[in-house]
Amino acid sequence: MPKHAIAAIVHNVHFVHVIPRPIRSATQ
Repeated sequence: MPKHAIAAIVHNVHFVHVIPRPIRSATQ
């Protein structure tokens, strides 16, 4: 697998985990 593909997957996983937290905090 190309390194850029791995980096994209890692970035997406990081993005998915980091972004929802402030949203959940704001809605609660």
